This record gives sequence, structure tokens and C-alpha cells, in this order.
Amino acid sequence: MKRPAAPGQLKHWVIIEQPVACKPADPLTDEPQCWQTVTKCWAAVRPVSAKEIFAAGGFVGQNDVAVTVRYDPSLDDMTHHWRLWWQNKKLGVAGVLNTNARDKWLKILTSCSEDSIRLKNPDFDEPLHKVVNVIMPELT
Repeated sequence: MKRPAAPGQLKHWVIIEQPVACKPADPLTDEPQCWQTVTKCWAAVRPVSAKEIFAAGGFVGQNDVAVTVRYDPSLDDMTHHWRLWWQNKKLGVAGVLNTNARDKWLKILTSCSEDSIRLKNPDFDEPLHKVVNVIMPELT
């Protein structure tokens, strides 16, 4: 059986965030989604698979990534609503495994779509195609 990760394999810096309720600006609109950083930690990141889907005349690419971090009690409540940031890419959590149920390592299974990159401003996390539509609508 392969070991989850050795301390020397934790070479990637990841940010783990959970959704929190925001105070809506307009009572007629839906409540906006805000994010709170739970932890920033070192991780072992390993690509698992890549998918290319052609649908409705468009292309969608998705990469599945396994992220292994040291166990932290603050991550006990992690669900598929949480997300990770790694190398300016937004990774949506698909599942969490407490390896061997020994509270040593957490293996977080994630997926990343091609359009989910974080721009220079860390507070702005819109997908790139939405940014282009706002800035230059004539291109779409």
C-alpha cells in the first residue's frame, strides 16, 4: 500500500475556504456567496484525470486532482461546498478521505474546470470567460 505523503512531498501551498453567509446588499436579490479562509497549508498535489467534453458547440475541460494535507481538526466539517485554491486555480471539493481513519492525513478529491483561474486581485474570483463578457462584450 502506498503511503499518503511524506513531509518532504508537501511542496504545494493551498488555501482551503468554506462558504459563509453574507449580508445581502439588496433585499430583493438572492443572498450572495462569500468565502472564509479556514486554513493555508502545505499539500501534496497529484493530478488524477482529465476530461474533455464537447457539448452545444463548446468545449469544457476538467481536471481531477487529489490533494493530500496533514489532518487538521478545523477541516472535520469539510463538504463538497468548500473549495481550495492552488496555483491560482479554484478546485471544487468532491470528497474528503481521512486516510486509514487515523487522523494523520486527509486526502481531498477535487475538480478544476479550465475557466476557473484567479486573477491578480485575490478578492476577485470570477471565471475568466465572465470577466471577458463584462469588459469586452463585443467578443462574445
